[in-house]
Amino acid sequence: MENLTLGAKGWQRENWLGTFYPDDMPEEWQLDYYANEFRALLVPFFVWSQWDDEQIEEIDGALENPFACCFELLDLPDIEVTRKLESLKTVLGSRAFAVVLRSDEVDLQKLDQDVAGLPVTLVAKQSALPGWQWQYNGAIVSGQPLGYVDSLPETAKERTELLRSFVAGLPETVGTVFLIDVDELSIDSLRQMKLMAELLGY
Repeated sequence: MENLTLGAKGWQRENWLGTFYPDDMPEEWQLDYYANEFRALLVPFFVWSQWDDEQIEEIDGALENPFACCFELLDLPDIEVTRKLESLKTVLGSRAFAVVLRSDEVDLQKLDQDVAGLPVTLVAKQSALPGWQWQYNGAIVSGQPLGYVDSLPETAKERTELLRSFVAGLPETVGTVFLIDVDELSIDSLRQMKLMAELLGY
């Protein structure tokens, strides 16, 4: 495997103020600061879908290569959403990595395996896209190979086994991301997962 890049869902977290971001840091500097340490990010749907052209240009300036920016979807994309993703893909280029669709209500017959040129990863309890799949904590992650969890084990040993189980199921030559979507995720936990991946040689 080429590499595994760790990141969180969202970078604007209140519990990171003072523990990661300096207390006096302007909000508009936070993404640059996050991207200096972590090279992957899942942007919540209700964040990126509200960006205008000026904000997309600001995001472009904040994210240096290499970076893997993933975009959350909660349903099949309509024309407006697809156009916004096309704009993001055009501006960010290779830094626009994938779309992560989190839903059990999607008609798989209507779901393409890429949206606006971005590959799709489906996270669901019962449905799965053809091809690659990985299961964790009752969820099936399928489609574009990509790690996604909405909870973390308590111990370092269990977290190590989580990473190993994910990597074991990947195609050998695939470099991908592992995204952590946990409420009140501490910066220490995110850093620990990143360090574990590095120590494991991923």
